[in-house]
Parts: sequence; C-alpha cells; structure tokens
Amino acid sequence: MTKQKILHVCYKFLFGNDGYDLDIQDLSEALSEEFEQYILFMITKERFKEYSKNHKLEEIEKGIYLHKKSGMFIAPTFYDPRYFSYVEDLFIPKNIKNFKEEFKDLFKKIDPDIVHIHSTITPQFLFSAKYSRKKRKKVFATHHLGKINKTQRKLSLRVRKSLIHNIFPLVCKKIFCVSEYGKKSFLVKNNVIQIHGVKKGGPINFDNPSLNRLIRTNLIFGKNKINKKEKIFYCPSRIDPQKNQKILLEPFKRVLKKEKNMVLLFSGYVSDEKYLNSIIRQCEKLGITKNIIILQELRNDFVLKMISKSQAVVFPSINEGLGRAGIESIGLNTPVLAPRDSGHKEYLVEGDNGFHFDLNDLASIEKAFTKALKEKENLSFSTSNFCFDGYINKIKNTYLENDY
Repeated sequence: MTKQKILHVCYKFLFGNDGYDLDIQDLSEALSEEFEQYILFMITKERFKEYSKNHKLEEIEKGIYLHKKSGMFIAPTFYDPRYFSYVEDLFIPKNIKNFKEEFKDLFKKIDPDIVHIHSTITPQFLFSAKYSRKKRKKVFATHHLGKINKTQRKLSLRVRKSLIHNIFPLVCKKIFCVSEYGKKSFLVKNNVIQIHGVKKGGPINFDNPSLNRLIRTNLIFGKNKINKKEKIFYCPSRIDPQKNQKILLEPFKRVLKKEKNMVLLFSGYVSDEKYLNSIIRQCEKLGITKNIIILQELRNDFVLKMISKSQAVVFPSINEGLGRAGIESIGLNTPVLAPRDSGHKEYLVEGDNGFHFDLNDLASIEKAFTKALKEKENLSFSTSNFCFDGYINKIKNTYLENDY
C-alpha cells in the first residue's frame, strides 16, 4: 500500500543533536512508519552549509536531501537575514518571492496528500496554505506557544501578522493550538482544536567532569566549573532583550544571601552583543560573577543534559513564557519557573511541575527561586505526561478524516 505524503512547512527545523523545534521532529518521527514525510524549512545558507557538513546529507534530487539517520526528507529554502528577528526577515519582499517560487517547485516534485504548516504569522506560511488548498490538498496548521505581537514595535507588521493569523482558519481544515491562549487568539474558532502533549524523557547520564568540560569549551563569561553541591538554575534561550535574562539577576542575588550554593547559568545564541554586555556589567555591579555562567549556544542534546542536571529551568521571556525547552524540561521532570501570563497553564501547573512568577515584580521572581530550592522534592509531576501518544493519535486521526 502506497504511503500518503505529508509536507511539513516550518520556520526553524533541523534533525539531529543541533536541531530545534522538537515538537515537529517528535511528530514527524512518530508518524514516519505510516506516512512518507517531507519537511520544508527556512534557514540561512551559512547555517545550512554547516548543518549539511555535520550530518553528511545526501541530495537525492535538487533541493531535497535525505537525512540518513532518521530516513526523513528535508528541503531547505533560503532567506537573507537582515534583522535580529526572523519574523521581520521573512516579511522582506525578496524573501517572500523566493519562498513562493521554491515552494511551488517542491510541491510539484512531491505532490503531497497532506500539508501541515507549523506557524501562522508570516506571508510564507499563508501562501503555503492557500496554494495547497487551491490544489485540493488537506491543509492543517499549528499555532505555536508564543504570543502574537506582544513585543512587535512596528505597527505595520503587527497588523499584517494579525491579519495573516486570522485568515488561517478560513483556509485550513483544522488548526491545532497547543495552549488555551492560542485558541483564543483566533477570531474564527469553529475549526480550531486545543491539543497538547509532553513526551516523557528517560534518565540522562551527565557526570560532573563532563558538565565542566562542556562549560569550559563554551564559556563566554563567569566561572568555569560547577561543584556537585551547587544547584543550577538554567535559562536556555538566545541572549536578547526579548528573552529578558537581565530581570533575573537582582532576585537571584537576594536568594544567594540565603543559599550560597547556587549558579545561574545562561546559554544561547547571542543576537544582541550590547544586551550581553549589559548583563555582564550588571553581574559585576551586583557582585555575583562567581555564581554566574554564560555559555554560547549549545546543541540540543547538551541542552537536555543541562536541563536534567538543573534544580529548575527559568524562562523570563517577554514574548514567549514557555517555549519548547520548557516542555522538554517538564518531560524530564525538571521544575519550570515562568511568567503567569504566557498562555501555557495547560503545561505549567503551580506546585506540580513548577512555579509561576510576575515579570513586573522582583519579589515574585525571588519567591519562585526560593520555592524551587525548598519544594522541588515535593513536586509530583502528575500532570506532566499529557498523554503524548494521545496527542499524536489525535493529529493522525484528524489527518485521515474524509470530510474534506
């Protein structure tokens, strides 16, 4: 029996240890036996060149590569970066035009039965949906965890993103939302499904010598080793004002007065050097440099190992309270600390798998740190599984519905 073909369309996707967007990877891997799958994703040429070299991709047809380890077919579409924000990059007319041409070319080559679009906020994603619908394919979309337009300063982009976002329910068979906030963000909700699942992680072995080698190899600033008694509070996200790491420093210092064996560890791509330098200056001003570590961006397997070693994982982001690393943390039974207003209450349950705080209240952040120190052993993580198999089956069964 011939397998149906699925074309996944997303912004950032890479298979392997230096990959990200693991929700798409988990989904595609779970469906790999029943569907032939292709992943079209947007990336800069420099990054893909490095990735291709590391993973020895085999180009089976122009623009389509076989990732041998997973057996998945991946198709990069390149864009020129101009801004720190990928969303702004994707609104550049040249990048839109290039994407449309490459999408139509790939679509013609593979002729997919199902098209699943993993974002709802840029012209490329909307074009994919409308073009596929015009070709009478089953079209689905997933809305991400972040908040639409929370930090977007350009009014024109805010308006365009909102319009694009709200056209999707009119084009797609179903929209999958992984949070209640996501469902509420659409004006038309009759074909919007709220769905979520966390993949439970197994035990990860990561001894202290290996941890310290990783730190020394990737160190940007701070101490170069951690002793076994020190409790790690880990913040894995790019170094950027929107990710808001600096807000953690003063509350962390307050908690240090009560508990000396603590380390606040940041890792991520540095998208704003000035912001990085301001964090370093603030650490020096507060006198906490002996308890701070800033690392460059880590491969995903190292991020997971760091999460497994941590007392808690902290997400102070302004625009995305709980991203994929937060879901992975819950799956690894590592407590999560995140803002209350991030639209992720289905995942982060106060006192079960983590603690909320208020970004505008330093005392609230301090309290979350303290709770993670004192109450970690009492957390049950009873809500953390969210039936991952049920999540996959729900999507698969929706794919196979015949009423389209």
